[in-house]
Amino acid sequence: MQAASAQTSKPDPGPAAAIQYRFLCQAQGTSGPVVAERVLDLTPSMEPVELDVGVTMPSPWPSPRITRYLSQAVVTQLVVPAGEGDGRAAALLVLEGPKQTYERWLLADDPTRNRLVSLIGFWRFMAVADAAQRYELLRQFTRESDLHPSLTVRRGDAVTEAPLMVGRTRELAEPKCRIKVVEVYPHLVLDPDTGRPKNLSDEPVNPAIRVELHAEGKMDERWVFARHPEMNTGGTALPQFEVTLFYPSARVGTTPDYVLVSVAGSAPEVFQRLGRTITTQQAALDEKVPIPESKYTFRVSRFVPAARLHEEYQMSLSADARPALRLEVAPPGAAPIPIWIELGKERVITTAQGAMTVEFNRTDAASQGGHP
Repeated sequence: MQAASAQTSKPDPGPAAAIQYRFLCQAQGTSGPVVAERVLDLTPSMEPVELDVGVTMPSPWPSPRITRYLSQAVVTQLVVPAGEGDGRAAALLVLEGPKQTYERWLLADDPTRNRLVSLIGFWRFMAVADAAQRYELLRQFTRESDLHPSLTVRRGDAVTEAPLMVGRTRELAEPKCRIKVVEVYPHLVLDPDTGRPKNLSDEPVNPAIRVELHAEGKMDERWVFARHPEMNTGGTALPQFEVTLFYPSARVGTTPDYVLVSVAGSAPEVFQRLGRTITTQQAALDEKVPIPESKYTFRVSRFVPAARLHEEYQMSLSADARPALRLEVAPPGAAPIPIWIELGKERVITTAQGAMTVEFNRTDAASQGGHP
């Protein structure tokens, strides 16, 4: 009699366990910060999961609705050329190493799509009209490694720059006004429990200040952001005054910091900061630029002077795949706008009320993974 071959049966792992995520929506309203959050218990699936989950923001802010969950997703970017004045410059950035290649389209001057943060470097893509603006951008880039935060008050041609001093009221002659720095937050976040701003660390990750501006018998309270000026609030009482914040960069060290600059529609020039050293170079398309302190290079493989960027996420088994949510934000009287957000990332959404930031994270603070 022939003995039957032994077979080892594998136990059925059963359905995948749900993962708990937190979706956070926050904004700086005229009367202070507003925040809303939603905890999501989502089960990983190899198919898209359709959702209908609302996140209620206080009126008059639009309330996002979460409509789709992908447990393993990659983004597909499509760049469509646009007419002059009807789009932004776009550059395809490629990072190449010994074992992997990563590429991403960057859209100039779009605060949500003009930058790439990596363990081996930080890239921003900017577009300017002429050589004078290019020089000013280089001056600002050079000053980002300075040690002293400062604020600037401008009214027309009258402008004054002053060191940042908390609690002190300064009398300015040009422009004529008084300004007081009430609070300083090097790393501002909104506390999801209280809805109030708090400082997460002393590293200048998201520097912001609250100021009181007095002029012409009026008082204007403002929030001013160094990295995200599109999120500034206030200014309704004294709109003729502009307040800006300069804060030293958090990236002074061995990790390089880059700005890709397109001048008058030309292919990007490269500004590099490594430690305190600033260099510039005109790199041709597809010319590989070595990344210091790494085995990687980067290059701009494509450049479109005026373009529109469309993004769509789809399921994937690749090592770069990560969870993603699709949102819809409906402006008053308009069709909903679909927006995607990846795990561990944030998006800045422009609304009629101002900039609104959304974040998507795991509640257990697990590693989010990602590119190099």
